Amino acid sequence: MRNYIFYAIYIIAIVTVVTLITIVIYKLVLMPPYMTTSQKDNVCSVDAWSIAGIAGTVLGVGAAILTLIGAFAVGAWWFELDARVGKQVKKLFNRQKKEVNTQVDALLADQKRKVAEQEQRIVQQEKRLSESSVSATRQLNEFEDRFRNLSKQMDSMHINVDVLRQLTDSSIELSLSAATINPPWEIEDWAKDTMKVLEQTANTMKASRLPELMVSRYLWYVERLLPSNPSDLINFEQRLREQHGPQNVLYYWEGVLRWRQILRDYYDRGNVKVMQGVSTLSGSSVYDGPDYLQRIDEQIAQYEPKVEQWKKRIGIQDVKTS
Repeated sequence: MRNYIFYAIYIIAIVTVVTLITIVIYKLVLMPPYMTTSQKDNVCSVDAWSIAGIAGTVLGVGAAILTLIGAFAVGAWWFELDARVGKQVKKLFNRQKKEVNTQVDALLADQKRKVAEQEQRIVQQEKRLSESSVSATRQLNEFEDRFRNLSKQMDSMHINVDVLRQLTDSSIELSLSAATINPPWEIEDWAKDTMKVLEQTANTMKASRLPELMVSRYLWYVERLLPSNPSDLINFEQRLREQHGPQNVLYYWEGVLRWRQILRDYYDRGNVKVMQGVSTLSGSSVYDGPDYLQRIDEQIAQYEPKVEQWKKRIGIQDVKTS
């Protein structure tokens, strides 16, 4: 606003000076001054050249005044140039600063928004991780509980299976013992079929128990047919005739040897390694192996000398029993 006032004053001054100069020149040219030399002589002393000189002088003064006005104007302009430049630079700087601040504020706001979103995502992830951890802990506890319950159930099942196995073994043992009470010639086929069934069910204990019972049963008849008292032999033979049973000792002795061989074959098929030795009594082979075989061999070893003496007495040649 201040600059505009100075511009108006400067223009008005120039216009005023030019107007005054124009008026003066106009007056001098059209209405020259009239001066007489004396009162008596009415003669004008001002000629055309004088008027021209005055006009030139007025023009010179006007030009000087205009020059001075211009010089003052230029001085004033230079005097305020630095202030105007500084003001303009400051204005541009402030505007640029404002723009930069606006951009920086926008960037900061965007960064704050992104940081807030990132923090929110981190909080949500931590929350999900916490929930997952709680869920995993709960599932682990549930799994441990189920595992403990399952272990208890398995233990109970093992106990029940063991009890059932014991009951089954006891039942089989009782059945075998009850069946072998019958005369061996009546249960021979049944015993062979039962032996096959026990082998198929992999019941090692009972599969070895049946031959032992059969050997014992056949030895019982061998012992009764080789008594020390002849009257006992007569009574026992009469009993066998009533039962329609064989009265030959060799029949029962061969049954003993046959069932011992069945038990040996069973262990050979089951890859149970036994060591074969030689009996010190009769030279027959015996097995140094499982307890069942050892018990059977020991029982056979007890009766084998009696059988050999009986065969020599009646003239029967020796037959290998291994």
